[in-house]
Amino acid sequence: MLGIGYLFRKLFGLVTRPASEVTAHNPIAPFVPPSDEAWRHLSKRDALAVWGLQQYADELIDLAEPAVRLEIAPIDQANLTAGQSRLGGLPDLPPAHPWPTWRGKPMGFIAQIRLSDVAATWAESGLPHRGYLYFWFDLNEQPWGSEIGDAGGFRVEFVEDESIAVVKRELPKDYAWLDQSTFGSRTFTPCVVKCNRISTLPDANSELDWDPRIATLDIARYSDFCEAIGRRSRKTDGFGHQLRGYPWCIQGEMREECAEKSRVLIKGDAATAADTDFVALRRTAPEWLLLAQFDSDETTGFAWGDAGIIYYWIRRSDLQERRFDRIWGILQCF
Repeated sequence: MLGIGYLFRKLFGLVTRPASEVTAHNPIAPFVPPSDEAWRHLSKRDALAVWGLQQYADELIDLAEPAVRLEIAPIDQANLTAGQSRLGGLPDLPPAHPWPTWRGKPMGFIAQIRLSDVAATWAESGLPHRGYLYFWFDLNEQPWGSEIGDAGGFRVEFVEDESIAVVKRELPKDYAWLDQSTFGSRTFTPCVVKCNRISTLPDANSELDWDPRIATLDIARYSDFCEAIGRRSRKTDGFGHQLRGYPWCIQGEMREECAEKSRVLIKGDAATAADTDFVALRRTAPEWLLLAQFDSDETTGFAWGDAGIIYYWIRRSDLQERRFDRIWGILQCF
């Protein structure tokens, strides 16, 4: 089993492998990772081969999950059409729709996704085919999602009727608390979004996704491969903004934490550790799906901790029932 502990041991050089295992999986040692240029344009199967993982290519590709990459380009707010998918800038909301708050302060607007754009790219995503999803995050405290009290610090709102007249919403008057020394302006840079269907592989640190067929996989090498994919995505593919699919984990598996901390979504403020069966909750971890992730990047001005990512997770049943009010959010960074 792998997780955060493995990642830290790996980072600090504390992971060792039996000599027989090293010989079995690395007959020619040491392995020299290929340069990005050697594999950046290859298919996943060919890329795995370049990394010396060809014997597991069939199994890993079987585990692959589709996703929608949100490719962005900066645009003047005035040039955005009403309802257009975007990251940053100002949202278009129904006239009577309130700007969400957390702990008495307006939340930061992250993204507006027109769901017909997603459906045109990937109709089987599990998301509604029409309507809008609005993603919000508290920029004042930037909660990590590691405490039960972080409930509400990440927010997703769903407007079902895509034909409704949405209008640009100006910032609330009390939005001035935003730390301009960190973010540079009162809003993130508006960016137009293009949806692009991609294929994602399970992260090396997400042990819940593993299959017995890859029990002998060289995890250290596959971890380096996953890290290189993430690095390449940030460098050449418009950063790691994504809907559905596997996440790019920075600090390891998140679904057990979602399962454990999100009990407040069901029990409300009465949720306590004393009345919680954590073992039973952790068994529900595989029910959680990645809804979206938004990367730190210079184009929008997103900055989550130390070059981190914010993740929005949802239970499979809640996605089917359109209960976007029951997501759980997590922030991970380097």
